[in-house]
Amino acid sequence: MMANYLKSSRDAIAAQLSKLPEVKAVRVNFRRNVVAVDANASADLDPLLGVSTICDIKVRAKEAGGNTCTGRVFRVDRTLSAENILSGIESKVPVLACSRSGNDVILRFAGTHPPEEIYLFKLRRPVRARQPRPLQCLQCGVIGHATAACTAKPRCLRCGRITTNPSATHLGREPPPPKVVYRVVRWSQFRELSAKPSSTENFFLHVAQCAASATIRCVVPSGTPVPDIKLLNLRAARRKAQRRAHRTGKLEQ
Repeated sequence: MMANYLKSSRDAIAAQLSKLPEVKAVRVNFRRNVVAVDANASADLDPLLGVSTICDIKVRAKEAGGNTCTGRVFRVDRTLSAENILSGIESKVPVLACSRSGNDVILRFAGTHPPEEIYLFKLRRPVRARQPRPLQCLQCGVIGHATAACTAKPRCLRCGRITTNPSATHLGREPPPPKVVYRVVRWSQFRELSAKPSSTENFFLHVAQCAASATIRCVVPSGTPVPDIKLLNLRAARRKAQRRAHRTGKLEQ
């Protein structure tokens, strides 16, 4: 399980980090499981970047990015590397970095807003501002806090039910019970069909067609009682007689 700052307190975290030189302010965000430290502009950041534990919690320190923004360029030739693309870009806003993401290219620009377009090898290409994905917990599925800071019970991200194994595949509903197929041959009808002239010269094909026509097929879920085939025949005959009576306007005796 990932460590989180909920094991400690804001005061304890601030008390440890405030002892470092050039620290101006300490901000703790339990929901995102992040601790931010403000330092002077000309301060030496090596002591801060060298911090590996905070209140006996292992951490990874890194310098926050400056005043930058990110844009995406779609459908760029896969054979072009990020270095070649970066060297062939002409933009009104300085491009700080370039990386590939499949057929797309992700560009990091200086400033708060990416340009609407760039020129890649003299070819105009529109730029779409990249919106960060909302922070979602991978343990309970709630949006707004990090997985390491989650204190709720694990839930399946597909069906939302509480589970002991969040990585397992769950369905949104219980699988249906297995079905059992019952087949009964009405031999009286089979004999009637067999006595009629065959439309094919193949005797075995004629017998198979007669058996298929005289077979009653019933599909029921496993564990349920099998309906009476004779009762099904009576119901089918009654419905057939009613439909014939409605068509002709005469009731059969």
